[in-house]
This record gives sequence, C-alpha cells and structure tokens, in this order.
Amino acid sequence: MVLRARMVLATAQGHGSAQIAHDLDSNVDTVRLWRDRWVGLQGIELDSLSIAERLQDATALERRHKSARSNAVKWPR
Repeated sequence: MVLRARMVLATAQGHGSAQIAHDLDSNVDTVRLWRDRWVGLQGIELDSLSIAERLQDATALERRHKSARSNAVKWPR
C-alpha cells in the first residue's frame, strides 16, 4: 500500500511513469495502473460516499462514479 501511495504522490508531483517505475524499482505498467485508478477517483467527494463505499476497492468506486473520469485530469503516459 505504501508503494501505491508513493506512485500516486510522484505522479501528482509531475514525474513520468517510467521515472517513477525506475525510482521505486517497479514496473511501468503497475505505475500506470495506480495512476489511472487515482485519476479515476478525482472529483468524487468523500462526503458523498457511505462508509461502506469508502472501504471498497478503487475499481468498484470507479465503476459507480464513471462521470468522475470525464472531469479528471489526464496525466501524460
């Protein structure tokens, strides 16, 4: 979980996927996966979610809030 957070934070700081993968000794596809999941959750306000929804996997939330993706920032690959 810490590695995922580091990937997301590095992405938010503007680092590219390849650089993040190298720095964190990870796979570039893994970095892209977690970046895309994080971006998909942008625009979803936590106050609008129940406790059960907050505890769900990010992919389940993405499916329930597809409109958030259209408003999300598009990160360069």
